[in-house]
Amino acid sequence: MHARIIKTGFVLLALLAIVVGVQLYLTEPTPPRETISTTSALSTPPSASPVNAPAPVAPKHEENPLAYYAAMGSSLGERPESLDGTAVDGELKADANGQLIVSPGVRQVFDYFLTTIGEEDFETVKARLAHHINRHLPPEAAQQAWRLFGQYMGAKEAISNLPSHDGTSASMRNVVAQRRALRQSWFDAEANDAFFGLENAYDEFQLSRREIMESTNLPEAEQQARLTSLTNALPHTLQKMVTATQAPVAVQHKVEQLREQGTSESEIRALREQQFGPEAADRLAQLDQRKAQWEQQYTAYQQQRQTIIDSGMATQDREAEIQRLRERLFDDSEIRRVEALDRIGQN
Repeated sequence: MHARIIKTGFVLLALLAIVVGVQLYLTEPTPPRETISTTSALSTPPSASPVNAPAPVAPKHEENPLAYYAAMGSSLGERPESLDGTAVDGELKADANGQLIVSPGVRQVFDYFLTTIGEEDFETVKARLAHHINRHLPPEAAQQAWRLFGQYMGAKEAISNLPSHDGTSASMRNVVAQRRALRQSWFDAEANDAFFGLENAYDEFQLSRREIMESTNLPEAEQQARLTSLTNALPHTLQKMVTATQAPVAVQHKVEQLREQGTSESEIRALREQQFGPEAADRLAQLDQRKAQWEQQYTAYQQQRQTIIDSGMATQDREAEIQRLRERLFDDSEIRRVEALDRIGQN
């Protein structure tokens, strides 16, 4: 169970602290590990509600995209390594009439499968999701969930094209307003509230918090009092989420500081074990090791790749040599990630 906690960054907070925090406070949205194509999702905002909206345009070879991808998903092998030992987040439910119940859990299901982008291509991710949808919902509700997924991907793509903020609270508030307007154009009120209600409340909390912190004319004691009052005014559920969000971030910052000071890994493990328990501490240590190995391997690849680029080879020969280098150093799932990182580095 601790492994699941580490995998999702605390499941209850995946929709808030990680997604919202990154989108809101970095100067640009975090690039995905692999560019996501939403060809089979909606490409323009729907004019009807998500449940009753017309289905996305199907691939030419298939009139029923859900059936096509579900069939593909049923023949896939083992799940990606990052999902080992985990259960699908969220839930898919239908009412007594076989209609989809639109809830935050539906978005959690979508996000669970989307976390593997980079390990698997988007077509495979869609196939696994479609298979899961078909197994857990009656036919009409399954089609509604699939259309809602298309709208979700379309909205994500549209939001990713918005201009970034300049770091000020006023600019951030403008960006948030644009995101909300886009979501309202893609989803009806029910789905918008289910998918983004807590996120919107968290946005407002963080914006108000930033505005207080930017008030340089406030004495420090008054500033802290206002921040405390702001947190205390949150609904109890959101208060718990904010507190839980701050804990792992604070520990990670502490770990980084300790490493800069030359603290031993045994002391860092003791800190993590005290905060999260022994199983989670083991998992984090393993992730640290894998991250270090990956960074070392990718750095070596970058150096060899640059040598090939500087060699003066013809473009076609150069690309073929780089591809052979990737195949020699990485497995299939890692190659997709390397290709995505190379594309990002070229932009």
